[in-house]
Amino acid sequence: MAGGESGLPLGVLRLHGYAPESAAGKDPYRPIEAKESYRWLEAYQDATAIAALIRSLFENVCCGRAIFQTRSKTVSRPGPRQRDHAAKPSTPGPPALRARTAKVEGRFREVTLRAPQAPQTRDKPPLKLWAVYVVELHPPKGAIAVRWLLLTSLPITSVKQALKCIRWYCRRWRIKEWPRVMKSGGKILDHQNHRAQVLLRAIALAAVIAWRIMRLALLGRAVPELPADILFDCCECAVLGLLVQRQALPR
Repeated sequence: MAGGESGLPLGVLRLHGYAPESAAGKDPYRPIEAKESYRWLEAYQDATAIAALIRSLFENVCCGRAIFQTRSKTVSRPGPRQRDHAAKPSTPGPPALRARTAKVEGRFREVTLRAPQAPQTRDKPPLKLWAVYVVELHPPKGAIAVRWLLLTSLPITSVKQALKCIRWYCRRWRIKEWPRVMKSGGKILDHQNHRAQVLLRAIALAAVIAWRIMRLALLGRAVPELPADILFDCCECAVLGLLVQRQALPR
């Protein structure tokens, strides 16, 4: 899912479902294209291609993480260990911390990353990136200090650019909210499909529905007076009007 600088979801860029295979017994130095993690790089390339931010990357370095963070949907049949774990009674986790405003200190500088000494990358030249380090010096008692190290291929040569990079990273929660809305609004966990292809079609539909729900919710908070016909066509507005008036739909 793509989002603007304000955090408003713009649309679904990529949705790929697959059944992961165990890496046991496989060559650890196999090409990146043969690894499960390559799907993350493919999704990243789609996002950066649209934003025109493609840069040279090592196979295992996603230098635009401060800008993009993608999420894949895996469809697989649970194994014995997963079933045993799911059968155990759940225990309550630690209480959530209250929202707070953190006072942080930020630094930035250009850094050089040497290529990993794996056969497929050892001959590659060093990679020039920019690092933005954010740390909370005096967190409240009992709270975990904010500590971020962001790597990006975008030049960071001023405080203004560093703050912009940090703001982009703060928008990462949008991608975490997306599957949550898919579960609550799209009810994807309630599907009883026995075939992966059918389940994938249902998830694809729920993904678009979840994106539209998020967009509506955020715009409703920011611009409550926004006319409905900007987001809905005339037929959709008519249906919504009938639902609001609690009238029966014509057959």
